[in-house]
Amino acid sequence: MFIFEKCLALFTFFTLVLSGPIFGNDTSSAALPYGYAGSTGPNVWHKMSAEWKECATSKQQSPINIHARTTVAVRDSQLLYPAVAMFEVFYEAYALRVQLVPSDPQEFAAMLGGRRYRLVQFHFQLPGEHTLEDEYFPVEIHFVHESVDVPGQLAVVGIFGDFLKGTGAPDPIFSSLKNQLEVLRRRKDARLHASVDLKGVIRNIETSTIRYYNGSLPFPPCSEGILWYISEEPVRLRNEEFQDLKKITKLNSRHTQNDLGSPNLLAMACPGAGCLDEVSSVGR
Repeated sequence: MFIFEKCLALFTFFTLVLSGPIFGNDTSSAALPYGYAGSTGPNVWHKMSAEWKECATSKQQSPINIHARTTVAVRDSQLLYPAVAMFEVFYEAYALRVQLVPSDPQEFAAMLGGRRYRLVQFHFQLPGEHTLEDEYFPVEIHFVHESVDVPGQLAVVGIFGDFLKGTGAPDPIFSSLKNQLEVLRRRKDARLHASVDLKGVIRNIETSTIRYYNGSLPFPPCSEGILWYISEEPVRLRNEEFQDLKKITKLNSRHTQNDLGSPNLLAMACPGAGCLDEVSSVGR
């Protein structure tokens, strides 16, 4: 497959999983064949479909432990978003999704690694999927972008959320979603509009060190070629804001993978030749 076609296919899959129909017309967590724990968790994703082998064989898997020696510091990153914007909020595919409502996509531009992107949506992982120099965080927000210049190329900006310390103020992105989270606790299938304050995350990307690496989708089929930009500086949230998120998403994070270029952890744990070839009937 040509690079263009592969990137376009990745974008189509990623967007469908995160904001549209896949596996039929139902993207509720109960309808997805994979999960994040037990018999459908990350350790067996590669056995659930022949097309998901990269989950156990790829050497460029996400998420990773962000080290200065394994990632690249990039400068002049910007999220050129409106300070406050209207989004649609809903629970889907194990995560709280915050998706653009119909509007001019140019309003939500980003400059990452010298290239132009536009925002598709953002969502929350609990706990944070990446770690930073072996430190983990309670929340990680993923801002998913599509390249303006290279069709199908995805870039994901990751911003950690950590608990409020001292006299600092919590980031308004969390309080912006308080009412919607309360409704979703009662009606998990609700789709709600929210005015989201983005000023804190915009400032975070402009002032923090951003670590770049070329990784993968952090869920099946675990395809490579996803560009990751991870902020070293977390935004802050209150414990009650974390609890509100946790009640909706539960555990929805893949465990940290091996360093880039190193053998896949599942391949290392495989007891013998051919053990990665088995495909189970779970989720079929």
